[in-house]
Amino acid sequence: MSKNGHIKRDLGHVTARLKAWLPDGDKVTGLRVLSAGHSNETFYIEGLNRVLRMPPSTGGLLPPYDMPKQHRILAAVGAMQDGPPVPAVFEVCEDPAVLGDPFFIMEALVGEEYEYAPPQWLLDASEAQRTAMSTRWVDAIASLHDRPAEEMPERQVSTRDYAENCLRMTQVPNGDPQLIRLLEDFVANPLATSGAPTPVHGDPKIGNMMWRPDGTLVAMLDWEMAHQGEPLHDLGWALCLYNQPLASAGLDLPGWLQPEQMAERWEARTGRSSEGLDKYMVLAFAKICAINTWGIHLYESGQTKDERYAAWGRGMSQLLEILFRRADRM
Repeated sequence: MSKNGHIKRDLGHVTARLKAWLPDGDKVTGLRVLSAGHSNETFYIEGLNRVLRMPPSTGGLLPPYDMPKQHRILAAVGAMQDGPPVPAVFEVCEDPAVLGDPFFIMEALVGEEYEYAPPQWLLDASEAQRTAMSTRWVDAIASLHDRPAEEMPERQVSTRDYAENCLRMTQVPNGDPQLIRLLEDFVANPLATSGAPTPVHGDPKIGNMMWRPDGTLVAMLDWEMAHQGEPLHDLGWALCLYNQPLASAGLDLPGWLQPEQMAERWEARTGRSSEGLDKYMVLAFAKICAINTWGIHLYESGQTKDERYAAWGRGMSQLLEILFRRADRM
């Protein structure tokens, strides 16, 4: 199925309503699909050179998809001095009667995102460019973590809360007992923190970074999981994707900073210790398994017909094998 097949909207109707609602709507000539993954849907507004962001029209994996919240977060991060690069935000609408769902408008940026397979330009890049890119990636993450938590206008999530959120996704009929026990242990024995809470992105994986082929980091995207909390959750989430055979994303290419180097750079930028990072990386990978468990449950229980979730079931045993091997080394 194409990426457009997951969108259940009449784009002609949405375009007409958007033209009528926007102050400069007369410039709008159409909508072009940019992404329709497991979360938000984004559309390029032709004629206006901006982007429309809406909740998933097929329910999504981890609702709710709060458009005013995402708008508020992007505005706050954009106002941070020396913070990570993000698209500017413009109009926001909370009234679902306008387009069928709440939505907001943001800046259209020129760049490329990749998550599983590295693009050809990265394969062709020099080792120096890869080192520079991975440095920009960890610096963008760290730039959130050297500032007060209140600069992120969202609630605080403790390390116990984080583990409990993961555990709830596994407490379904298809939940793996060993995964459940592992997450129960993280709940009963919350991870030690590196200091006071900070702003946290929640999902700073390489797939949420937008690049130019020259290695320039254009923006950090997808802020729907942002909160105040322990910054090692962000670092652990980014680094847990290393050293696994499912999708390298280029993290194993010569020149790309490896986990120890990334952690050292993060420590230098934040003034914090990354002690205990191995446990945060295990919890992050357990979260991946928990999200997959939830997606498989949605499919098997008939709550979604999205075949992508069925495919997750076929790879779940390999994910769990990686997780438990890592957990045994903690």
